[in-house]
Formats: sequence, C-alpha cells, structure tokens
Amino acid sequence: LFCLIGLRTKFFNSYIKNYNKSMEDFQNHPSIETVKEITGSDQASAIAKGGYKYVFKVEPTGQQPFVLKFVRAEDTFDNDAEPITYSEPVQRCLREIDLMKRCNSDYLPKLGPIEQSYISVKSSKFLYFSEELVGQLNLKQVLKTKQFNANELKKLMFDVASALEVYAPEG
Repeated sequence: LFCLIGLRTKFFNSYIKNYNKSMEDFQNHPSIETVKEITGSDQASAIAKGGYKYVFKVEPTGQQPFVLKFVRAEDTFDNDAEPITYSEPVQRCLREIDLMKRCNSDYLPKLGPIEQSYISVKSSKFLYFSEELVGQLNLKQVLKTKQFNANELKKLMFDVASALEVYAPEG
C-alpha cells in the first residue's frame, strides 16, 4: 500500500511539474503582438511551434512575405548583452544563420529582412531572426498530406543531396 501511495505521489508531483512548465512555456513565448512590434507589420500569424522554435509568417504591405523564427535562449548573459555561452538550440540556429549567409544555393532559404537579435518576453529571453518564406507548408505538413510519385521522389532526393553538398562540401 505504501508503495502504491509513493508511486501515486511521485506521478502526481511529476504531472504538476510538467503542467506548470507547459503553462509557463505557454505564457512566456513570443506572441503575434511581439512579432508585430519587431517587424512593424500588422499581417502576422503563427505557423509552427517545433521542439525549440516558434515560427511566424509575416506579410508586410508591398514586400515579400517572410518568416520570423524565435528560439528560447537558455544562455548565460553578461549584463543583458550578447550571451557568454550558448545553449544547443541557439548554437544550431547560429550555424543555420551562418550557412545562409555563406551559401548561395537554390536549395537553401535566404535570410530575411530582420537581422538576428535577442528579445525578452516576460521572464524568458529569445534569439530571433528572419528568413524568406519558402512554400506555404512546412516539411512535416507536406509529408503528412502529400503522396509523391516516382518523379517527385527523384527530384526531392536530388534536391536533398544538393543541399547536403552545400552544407558539407568536403564530406
């Protein structure tokens, strides 16, 4: 009986901890208002939330649409300046930004009009940057909704191989 009570208490405490973390995440993430403030555009919508990114579509009047990506920066900051150390998700995004700056390829998105920077949202800090809008669906949505024929699969494989060549030309 004590074992069951212990397991139940452990499960309940774990549930409460995860619930509180998800509520904190829900309240402390960039909103459409944050995006409008950064971009100056009234046309913004949330399009994806991944493992470590929040992605918004921005459609400024008279300009090309683009996406604005936010990544939680669980980094060590020195007096609110640039981080001293970078978390793994931020390191991945910085590599992605660096590759977009260095590579001119039809297979990679280009950087958008908003340069990388940091912003505080409630008690959390985020790295944000923009890139061109490529298509209307993300890869997960395409894979769920589209059935590829043989020619489309060949082209997709060729495009992936070409993009990999750009990312890692020596390997």
